[in-house]
Amino acid sequence: MRGRRVACQPAEKFLNFIIAEVIRHHERIAEDTNNERPAHDA
Repeated sequence: MRGRRVACQPAEKFLNFIIAEVIRHHERIAEDTNNERPAHDA
């Protein structure tokens, strides 16, 4: 079983990277959306 776990590490690192990038992307969208509120909402 140990050999199998080691074989998965590159895939796990890649998935973690993709997930982190998606989160970062969505956080930036949320920040941009919050900064573009119409004046009457301020």
